[in-house]
Amino acid sequence: MNALKDTATVNEDDANLLVLIIDTNPLIWTKSAKSLSLKEALRHLLVFINAHLALKHDNEVAVIASHIGVSKFLYPIPNPSRLSENTDQAVDSNLYQRFKVVNDQVISNMKDLFEDVSTLNSYPDKASSMIAGALSMALCYTNRIMRADEIGHIKPRILIISISPDSPYQYISIMNCIFSAQKLGIPIDVCKVHSEETVFLKQAAHLTGGRYLKLQIPQGFLQFLMITFLPDRFTRNYQCLPGEEKVDFSASCFCHKKMIDIGFLSSIRTVFNLQI
Repeated sequence: MNALKDTATVNEDDANLLVLIIDTNPLIWTKSAKSLSLKEALRHLLVFINAHLALKHDNEVAVIASHIGVSKFLYPIPNPSRLSENTDQAVDSNLYQRFKVVNDQVISNMKDLFEDVSTLNSYPDKASSMIAGALSMALCYTNRIMRADEIGHIKPRILIISISPDSPYQYISIMNCIFSAQKLGIPIDVCKVHSEETVFLKQAAHLTGGRYLKLQIPQGFLQFLMITFLPDRFTRNYQCLPGEEKVDFSASCFCHKKMIDIGFLSSIRTVFNLQI
């Protein structure tokens, strides 16, 4: 999806649905705590979400946590009445009520997620999070919203805050999500906060017409969010950002789950690193 195509499909008056996926891998966030802790990052992300909602009254947002062994909606949640029992319901005249509802739900559900350690003990690959599962949830939610919007007024996009390294075991699932997003015309933006570059998500941003940013200055996290990822799809057609770096199109082999540049393709389009 290029800029010319997007100009024909988006309008200045369109509402914007932002689906934010936060990589909440506690092991990797602990390593990066000196430069940017999860608590600080969440505070910046809540300001970013509020700014998105403030841009237009009919803008919508959804927040999904990509954790170790599980993906979970932080906002909206199926049963908000359960949350209301555990949060302060006092009305603050200095705070827009919609901001308070989103902030309270995200913070409360994030706490619940970290208090539940069952997935940490049962999931073998603790170096990565369930980014494929979170992407699937984001696409399903977005597709449901788009189907309910008969006039095509809502224009969705996905933003992934990534901190974990690539997991070759999730390669096929991630690629399926990329192709689904491409077919639906949903851009996938990626902000890589820590660790080395993520090959799979860089491919996702490139193939769906999204933006990829490797955060070089963690202290400027909020500023980079506002400048690079806050503009909607219509505004992006008039922005001039630095050119995209070279994209690595390496794949993960089906047999050994290793990253390879050259492999063997079977009749069912499965990649192997050895001839069979």
